[in-house]
Order: sequence, then C-alpha cells, then structure tokens
Amino acid sequence: MEKQRLFDGSLVAVGPHRLDLLVCSDGVERYRCECFLDCRGGAHGSAEELEEANNAIVAEVLDALCAAAGDYTQHDDYSSCYPLEDTFYGGERVEEWIRDHCDVSDDVAKELAKLVEWDYIDAEPEYCWNEYNGYYGKGCCVGGFAVGECEEQIDISTVPEFAALGKDALEAAFAAYNGDAFLHENSRWDKEKECRVPTGYIEHGCFYFYHEPGGRWDFVIPAERMEELVSDAMIQYCRLHDGKGK
Repeated sequence: MEKQRLFDGSLVAVGPHRLDLLVCSDGVERYRCECFLDCRGGAHGSAEELEEANNAIVAEVLDALCAAAGDYTQHDDYSSCYPLEDTFYGGERVEEWIRDHCDVSDDVAKELAKLVEWDYIDAEPEYCWNEYNGYYGKGCCVGGFAVGECEEQIDISTVPEFAALGKDALEAAFAAYNGDAFLHENSRWDKEKECRVPTGYIEHGCFYFYHEPGGRWDFVIPAERMEELVSDAMIQYCRLHDGKGK
C-alpha cells in the first residue's frame, strides 16, 4: 500500500494502489490491478474464482441470517409477539387439571373450573424444541402455538457483504444459493406470455426469505398458582352450596 510522509516525519496510508501486491486465493502473488476482489476484499486470479468466492460468502451469510432468525423464535420476547387471546383454550384445560390434581367428582371439577378466576398474566411461556410435543409438567397448560413457517425481510444495506456486491452479482448469488433459507423470488404478470415471469429476488433494496425453525410455545399457569386459584374457587363453590359439597 502506498504511503505518504507528513511534515512531522510520520507515514500514513493514502489508500490502495493499483500496483500493491496481493496474494490471491490460488496462492499466486499479483498486482492489485490484476486481481478480482470479492465482497470481503479477498483477492482472486480469475472471474470464475471471484464468482465462486462471492457465492460462497453469500451462502454463508444467508445461512447465518437464517440461524439467527431461528434462534430468535426461542426467546421469550418472540412468544410475546402473539396475541395470547388467540392461542388460549383454557377452560377445558383448567377442568382437566382439577380432575388430575384434586379429589373431587367430575361434576364438581366442571363447576370449579367455571369459578377459577385465572387471567393471561397468570400463564408463563415455556419453549419446547419439538412442535409435536405436548406439555407434561405439573402446571396447567392453557394455550400454545407451533412456531411454523416464518418470513424475514432483510435490507441489503444492513449486510456489508451484500451492499458491496452489485445487484446483478447478488441476484446471481441468490439464484445459485442452496442452503437453509428459502428465498422469495418476485414475479410480474406478462401480458404477452399470459403468465407470471420471475423478476429477481431483490425489490426496493430488500429481499425476503422463509424458514421453518420448528419448536412450539406453551403458556402454563404454574402449579403453585393453580393451587391458589382452585382454593379460591372451592371457597366460592362452598358458599354457593351453603358449605355442602356434592
């Protein structure tokens, strides 16, 4: 790299120079002007090696983005993004819990379940890696959902490697990609062909991908809280029946 001496005698770099010597991916040393630089600044001796390197980098970044998006679905703040009212079926689960944990008849369990004054804030989110598993703990599971398919939108400008590539090179790398993320390909209606034709993966500086990380979230009222709620319900039940159980 070319350097310039300042008045105080120190040397500072003035930027990459076309005659700087770089070691390319094939181990050969070449002048910068003879090299092909990938989106991370790596040097290569041919356009074919450059394309292969860029495609590998893009695939690595996409897999990392997909893995990070999957990891996020395991965090509590992900479960809080869903309206709990849409996932709850608590009445029958509360009745089932009473039948399993209280020495009462089925008829009494049904009446007690109606008297249990539980709320959404009583339930705590619990993650399970297997979306097909049911909850088997001591608490009362009053709702839940499988994570299922997720969609992610990525701004090209937020990914340095993608921003460094031109649109054509990035589109080509996306087309060659075969990894964990499923890239959304845009399309438009062609009047002459009377069908939709692909228009590439990038639109308005962004692209989308889908992934299925698996897992599920259950909303569970802890056993200690359930005992408190059922005890209160039993008091109400006894008052309604003048202190006489059925």
